[in-house]
Amino acid sequence: MMTDEQRKEIVDVMDVGFALYEAIKKSKADGKITVTDALNFFPVVQELPEAIKDFDTIPAGWKDAEDADRTFFADHFKAELDLPNDEVEGLIEDVFNWVLQTALIVKKATEVL
Repeated sequence: MMTDEQRKEIVDVMDVGFALYEAIKKSKADGKITVTDALNFFPVVQELPEAIKDFDTIPAGWKDAEDADRTFFADHFKAELDLPNDEVEGLIEDVFNWVLQTALIVKKATEVL
Protein backbone atom coordinates (compact mmCIF):
# COMPACT_ATOMS: atom_id res chain seq x y z
CA MET A 1 0.00 0.00 0.00
CA MET A 2 1.16 3.50 -0.73
CA THR A 3 2.13 5.81 2.09
CA ASP A 4 0.12 8.94 2.77
CA GLU A 5 3.05 10.97 1.40
CA GLN A 6 3.09 8.97 -1.84
CA ARG A 7 -0.65 9.49 -2.24
CA LYS A 8 -0.25 13.21 -1.53
CA GLU A 9 2.41 13.57 -4.23
CA ILE A 10 0.09 12.09 -6.85
CA VAL A 11 -2.93 14.08 -5.66
CA ASP A 12 -0.86 17.29 -5.81
CA VAL A 13 -0.02 16.62 -9.47
CA MET A 14 -3.65 15.73 -10.24
CA ASP A 15 -4.87 18.90 -8.52
CA VAL A 16 -2.59 21.10 -10.62
CA GLY A 17 -4.21 19.58 -13.69
CA PHE A 18 -7.66 20.34 -12.31
CA ALA A 19 -6.61 23.89 -11.38
CA LEU A 20 -5.29 24.42 -14.91
CA TYR A 21 -8.58 23.21 -16.37
CA GLU A 22 -10.50 25.63 -14.11
CA ALA A 23 -8.22 28.52 -15.08
CA ILE A 24 -8.80 27.80 -18.77
CA LYS A 25 -12.56 27.47 -18.24
CA LYS A 26 -12.69 30.76 -16.31
CA SER A 27 -10.57 32.49 -18.95
CA LYS A 28 -12.82 31.28 -21.78
CA ALA A 29 -16.06 32.22 -19.98
CA ASP A 30 -16.43 35.40 -22.03
CA GLY A 31 -15.62 33.60 -25.28
CA LYS A 32 -11.99 34.67 -25.61
CA ILE A 33 -8.71 34.55 -23.73
CA THR A 34 -6.97 37.88 -23.26
CA VAL A 35 -3.94 39.19 -21.39
CA THR A 36 -6.05 39.99 -18.35
CA ASP A 37 -6.95 36.30 -18.10
CA ALA A 38 -3.34 35.63 -17.10
CA LEU A 39 -4.48 36.37 -13.54
CA ASN A 40 -6.49 33.13 -13.65
CA PHE A 41 -3.28 31.17 -14.18
CA PHE A 42 -1.22 32.65 -11.31
CA PRO A 43 -2.59 30.22 -8.69
CA VAL A 44 -1.69 27.30 -10.96
CA VAL A 45 1.82 28.65 -11.49
CA GLN A 46 2.19 29.10 -7.72
CA GLU A 47 1.08 25.52 -7.02
CA LEU A 48 3.26 23.94 -9.67
CA PRO A 49 6.69 23.91 -7.94
CA GLU A 50 5.30 22.26 -4.81
CA ALA A 51 3.26 19.78 -6.82
CA ILE A 52 6.14 18.57 -8.97
CA LYS A 53 9.01 18.77 -6.48
CA ASP A 54 8.87 15.02 -5.82
CA PHE A 55 7.49 14.08 -9.23
CA ASP A 56 10.38 11.71 -9.91
CA THR A 57 9.38 9.57 -6.92
CA ILE A 58 5.87 8.90 -8.22
CA PRO A 59 6.75 5.90 -10.41
CA ALA A 60 8.60 4.24 -7.51
CA GLY A 61 5.68 4.92 -5.18
CA TRP A 62 3.18 3.67 -7.73
CA LYS A 63 4.67 0.16 -7.54
CA ASP A 64 3.30 -0.01 -3.98
CA ALA A 65 -0.23 0.84 -5.13
CA GLU A 66 -2.98 -1.56 -4.16
CA ASP A 67 -6.71 -1.65 -4.90
CA ALA A 68 -7.43 0.78 -2.03
CA ASP A 69 -4.97 3.28 -3.54
CA ARG A 70 -6.46 2.98 -7.01
CA THR A 71 -9.94 3.45 -5.54
CA PHE A 72 -8.69 6.50 -3.63
CA PHE A 73 -7.34 8.11 -6.82
CA ALA A 74 -10.41 7.21 -8.87
CA ASP A 75 -12.66 8.73 -6.20
CA HIS A 76 -10.53 11.88 -6.02
CA PHE A 77 -10.58 12.19 -9.81
CA LYS A 78 -14.38 11.82 -9.94
CA ALA A 79 -14.84 14.33 -7.12
CA GLU A 80 -12.67 16.98 -8.78
CA LEU A 81 -13.65 16.52 -12.42
CA ASP A 82 -16.66 18.63 -13.33
CA LEU A 83 -17.41 19.06 -17.00
CA PRO A 84 -20.51 20.64 -18.52
CA ASN A 85 -21.18 17.47 -20.53
CA ASP A 86 -21.84 14.54 -18.18
CA GLU A 87 -21.35 11.99 -20.97
CA VAL A 88 -17.88 13.32 -21.75
CA GLU A 89 -17.12 13.47 -18.04
CA GLY A 90 -18.15 9.83 -17.66
CA LEU A 91 -16.00 8.85 -20.62
CA ILE A 92 -12.97 10.61 -19.15
CA GLU A 93 -13.58 8.90 -15.81
CA ASP A 94 -13.73 5.56 -17.63
CA VAL A 95 -10.43 6.31 -19.36
CA PHE A 96 -8.84 7.26 -16.03
CA ASN A 97 -10.05 3.99 -14.50
CA TRP A 98 -8.69 2.13 -17.53
CA VAL A 99 -5.29 3.79 -16.98
CA LEU A 100 -5.36 2.67 -13.34
CA GLN A 101 -6.22 -0.88 -14.38
CA THR A 102 -3.52 -0.89 -17.05
CA ALA A 103 -0.97 0.19 -14.45
CA LEU A 104 -2.07 -2.74 -12.29
CA ILE A 105 -1.67 -5.17 -15.18
CA VAL A 106 1.81 -3.83 -15.93
CA LYS A 107 2.75 -4.12 -12.26
CA LYS A 108 1.56 -7.74 -12.12
CA ALA A 109 3.28 -8.59 -15.38
CA THR A 110 6.62 -7.23 -14.18
CA GLU A 111 6.32 -9.29 -11.01
CA VAL A 112 5.51 -12.52 -12.86
CA LEU A 113 7.71 -12.25 -15.94
